[in-house]
Amino acid sequence: MANTEVTGPATPTPPPAAPAPGGPDAPLASTAQKVWLFLALLLLSVGTLYGWFRVLDKTDQKLDAIYEVSWQRPEGLSLAAGPTTFWYDAKSGRLKHRGAIDTEGMQTLVKLASLTDPKADAKAEAPKLQGYVDAVNELAFLSGATKSQAFHWILLLGGLSGILGVMVRSLSNFVGVACFKRDLRLGTWWPWYAVRPVIGMIVGVLTIVLVHSKLLFTAETNGSGTLWWLSVSFLAGYGATEFTERLRLVTQTLFGSGKN
Repeated sequence: MANTEVTGPATPTPPPAAPAPGGPDAPLASTAQKVWLFLALLLLSVGTLYGWFRVLDKTDQKLDAIYEVSWQRPEGLSLAAGPTTFWYDAKSGRLKHRGAIDTEGMQTLVKLASLTDPKADAKAEAPKLQGYVDAVNELAFLSGATKSQAFHWILLLGGLSGILGVMVRSLSNFVGVACFKRDLRLGTWWPWYAVRPVIGMIVGVLTIVLVHSKLLFTAETNGSGTLWWLSVSFLAGYGATEFTERLRLVTQTLFGSGKN
């Protein structure tokens, strides 16, 4: 009787490994996923825009606040026409100013007072001028007390502007990838859409801090209004990638370039 070779059961071939959920072979986003992502981006953009207008109104109230001090103009002292933000209310006997007063502005206001009679004794009339100077100093102190508060609101406004810039770019990228390229893969790119608003907030605040400290722009900037700050923060948020590259150049200038 011939010997027959006995073999065990055949070893099954393992199935091919499934691609990683977030890898290059991640499945394309479904229509429902695209709709939900679009609604999320749209709602976040509208909510940020609403908060932006609320904070803008609060910031303008802080920047355009009216400060006033009591001061009676004595005889023999005249006030020349000055900035439109400064005036003297003769009926109530109060000096008033809209907005903060810096050192240059305070010097301008002080120069507005002069003696009516140039031949008058300067020493005898000095208390009149000194009383006006003291009133201007008090105005500057009152306005400076809330200047830091206004800057805090500007920082918050800059952060919201950075988020708006990021959201505009996110919506633009979403339309391009989902509609034109038809290559939206949420398994790969969902962290980028989730982190972008946070990046925009940080970039918007850092932009105002760096520009205010003259570390970001070496050239002299003549923009100091609220809209100027908002424009810079919005552009920084829209170009968050370019902003980080510029920030890298700033750090290399200050601390030198490393090996990495």
